[in-house]
Formats: sequence, structure tokens, C-alpha cells
Amino acid sequence: MPATLLSLNIAAARPLVIDGREVMSGIVKRSVAGPVAVRAMGLAGDEQADLSVHGGLSKAVYAYPVEHYGFWQTVRAQAKAAAWDELLPPGAMGENLTLQGLLETGAPATVPGYTIDGMPVEVGGFAPFALLNPAVALVGLWMGRQANQPQKLIVAGFAAAIAGVVLVWLAARLRVLPVRGSGGEAGLFVLQFVVGTAWAAIGYYFARRR
Repeated sequence: MPATLLSLNIAAARPLVIDGREVMSGIVKRSVAGPVAVRAMGLAGDEQADLSVHGGLSKAVYAYPVEHYGFWQTVRAQAKAAAWDELLPPGAMGENLTLQGLLETGAPATVPGYTIDGMPVEVGGFAPFALLNPAVALVGLWMGRQANQPQKLIVAGFAAAIAGVVLVWLAARLRVLPVRGSGGEAGLFVLQFVVGTAWAAIGYYFARRR
């Protein structure tokens, strides 16, 4: 059976009361008709509340097979949370894509590329995220100027990449920038390391010219 997209689901994060405690969550998805833009940080109109585990460059879209819905309907009925004949609506598992005909055993283990605004790109397409991160540039330049031998530029690049991760994480947690995720995704971290090392080399070069 060919894989089929049964439903496309999105939701804004909103407060939910769980065991008497209010928590923010974007799990209550609703099915939407028509095309939805897929951007670097997820589907347009979709949000995740806990950005430390959801959302981000490699955690942006969540798919779930409808074949598993029967199991959860049984669990809900046994827990007396729903009637035995009550069907779960699409998106009930918090997924963006409700699929049919594609189980975990048949899904590819790796993804050859990413998409930004619907256009497929390789990891190198995320270079602007690293180039525009001020923490990467500032830490790389400063440590490059302080280095007394070229070998230390590698350490400077690593420190710049860590600084970039911290800045992205803070921006995501404080919601001061339209950024999601931890910033520690492998592809982005490597790019920030390369860019940070380049900035360090620039700082080292100009410091030696004095």
C-alpha cells in the first residue's frame, strides 16, 4: 500500500490543565485544508511549547501512522477516558502529518536533505544561520586575537560554536527571536564551528599584523 497523507495538522501553543496544573502545549492539533508552508523551523501556523525537545531545524515536523490509532483507542477505552467506539480525530497524537501506509519499519533511517520554505536544500543551506549568529563571530574574533599560535584557532572555533548554541537556546527559551530548537543540531553546530574558526583566523591575522 503506498504511503498516503491523510491529514495535515497544526496548532498554536495554549494553556492546558493537567492534574490540576496549567501547562503550555501545542499538542491539540487541528486538521487544515490546502497547502501549508514548510519552513526551516516548522509548519506555518504551528507551535511547540517546550522548545528544548520540540521544534528546531531537525525536529520541525512530526509524522505519525494512523495504523497505531487503534491501539490508543483501546487504551483510552480501558482507562475509561473514552467510549469503546469513540474514534480519535487526526492529529490526536500531536502529529503534524497523519500518515497511512508508512510505519516506522518502512521509513528511511536518514533524510538526505532539509527544506526551507518548501525548497529542498542540503546541510550547507543552513550556513546563513551560522554566519548571522553574533555570538559565533564575537567569540571567534576575540579568541583569535588572544591566540598565540595557530593551533589554538581550533579551540576558538569550538568555543564560538558553543557560544552560538547558547545564544540560540536563550533566544528560543525567552522567545525574543523567531527561533526554535536548542541550536545544538549536529549540522548547525558543525557549521558554527567552521564559521567560528574562520572568524578566529581573521582575528589572529589582524592581531599579528600589529
